[in-house]
Amino acid sequence: MRKHLPELGYERSQVGQAIRQTRLAKDLTQAEVAWAAGITQAALSNYENGKRDIPLPALITICRAMGTYPAAIVPGLTLPPGEDALGG
Repeated sequence: MRKHLPELGYERSQVGQAIRQTRLAKDLTQAEVAWAAGITQAALSNYENGKRDIPLPALITICRAMGTYPAAIVPGLTLPPGEDALGG
């Protein structure tokens, strides 16, 4: 079963804002990040705007696409054992 960040105690609006801030700081467009993450631009927009809960695997993929760690987006977040945050 997929875990969504609200189930782990994180508010989706805060996570979405952090994703957007990181993306903009890296001068990336939604289209670039979505393409690199293998998701639609609409999905990324929904995550950034807090309209959809983001599953942990999606957060990891988005972070990889932006070249950052999930803990940079969600401080204190720990990944499941064996998960390589920036790995392929």
